[in-house]
Amino acid sequence: MGREQWQKQAVAPNDRAWLTTTLEATPFFKQDALIAAIAPKFESYAVAPGVIIVQEGISGNDLFLIQEGTVSVSKAKAEVSQLGPGNYFGEMAMLVNEERRSATVTALERCRFFVLRGSDFRALLAANPQLKAFMEMMAKARKEGFSGG
Repeated sequence: MGREQWQKQAVAPNDRAWLTTTLEATPFFKQDALIAAIAPKFESYAVAPGVIIVQEGISGNDLFLIQEGTVSVSKAKAEVSQLGPGNYFGEMAMLVNEERRSATVTALERCRFFVLRGSDFRALLAANPQLKAFMEMMAKARKEGFSGG
């Protein structure tokens, strides 16, 4: 596992258009000013099938938005969900006072995803308290769903 298995991808105009459209459809990024501020901060990567993108228990603070492919989300080595294009993951490590990842995310096929660095995400949340409150609520609901609670 590690970023050495991630292949940085050039972001073509159609990729940037996909990102903007996807952010517009995501409840916490719906405001045009937020999208304009944060979209340029995303970087694009690709991974091969079987690559662990994030691992449960390991420190991490990046947000991921899947553009292509499907990933498996597992806790304690048991799959709890699968995510595909337009889905995101990674917000919980930043939002519920956890320094460690709450789940492992593994590529089931070739995947391409956008990454928002934690430092850029935290700056966005600091400037937008309503967004921060909403993201904390979403992370809590997702965490409770993963734990069966």
